[in-house]
Amino acid sequence: VRWSDLYNLTFIQDSSPVMNDDPFPPDFTSWYEPSSMYDNEKYANWLHVVSTNGELVEDYAKLQKFSFLEQDQQSGDDKAAARKGFIWEIHTHALFSSDFYKNKLPKIPSESSMLATKFNKPRYRPYLFAYSNFHKVNEAKRKGCVYTDSDTDVDNSAVPSHMGMMGKRLIHRIQRQSRENTVYGYLHLRRGDTIDTCDTSVGEIRNFLSCSLAGTEKVGKNITLLLGSDEEDENYRWDVMDLAKDYNHVQILDADKIALSVVKQAASTGIIDEGLANNFYVYRVHSIMKNKLSSFELVKRKASRCPVCVPLMKWEMFG
Repeated sequence: VRWSDLYNLTFIQDSSPVMNDDPFPPDFTSWYEPSSMYDNEKYANWLHVVSTNGELVEDYAKLQKFSFLEQDQQSGDDKAAARKGFIWEIHTHALFSSDFYKNKLPKIPSESSMLATKFNKPRYRPYLFAYSNFHKVNEAKRKGCVYTDSDTDVDNSAVPSHMGMMGKRLIHRIQRQSRENTVYGYLHLRRGDTIDTCDTSVGEIRNFLSCSLAGTEKVGKNITLLLGSDEEDENYRWDVMDLAKDYNHVQILDADKIALSVVKQAASTGIIDEGLANNFYVYRVHSIMKNKLSSFELVKRKASRCPVCVPLMKWEMFG
């Protein structure tokens, strides 16, 4: 199971995506805090499970039971009859160290005899995506469900079809804004939590580009740098893009802003469900573009990846 599997799951009532993009509450400070994030009227009659300390298997069993028995619950007279769905909040520092990756998933609840008989066979019991890697299960012996990534693989990129379509739209949008005969590179500048350990000030980026791009003006190709950054200060982003004015063959495009624009436009015109216009989805579309379009990366993101220079003339495409 991959995160991108969830983008193809929708609620049966209105076909809206299961990925929820409700804003964080004003007092939200960390994913690791065990306090609930969705205690509001909108989800008052949803099953709500909050997992902490890496203990997920038991809570998964609760959700699995609820999912398979939901039809029976809705036909009863208890309070569960009004439940429309469930919310599962996972608060943990390291998901890969949770008990989810140390156990096989629980069996389907035996209360539903028909379902238990039909689906409690090995081929219907899925492996968590990383389980086989941790436990070295031979691929030929793996049994389980085929997830949406496999059903809607686009160009062998393992992404749902609509997400692949959005990736192509983003690439075309960027290409229309680029010069001819251009080589694309990804300029990744992480600010936020690493700003004190990796210098990404405008002055430092000017020096970084001056050294990295040295000599590329003689190759006869244009260079388009695609800016990706968690920096929200518009002035900083514009100042970085303005550094391209030091060169006749270089331009810098704000890939984050273009990706958000493409997704929002598609949502507003009904090409994709409006609920998909969220940060999770935009990030994935952005990643598709980056992987397919960029030929090199210039990265300054943390202490261990904060080079002073990445001389592009050493790369085959320029040398």
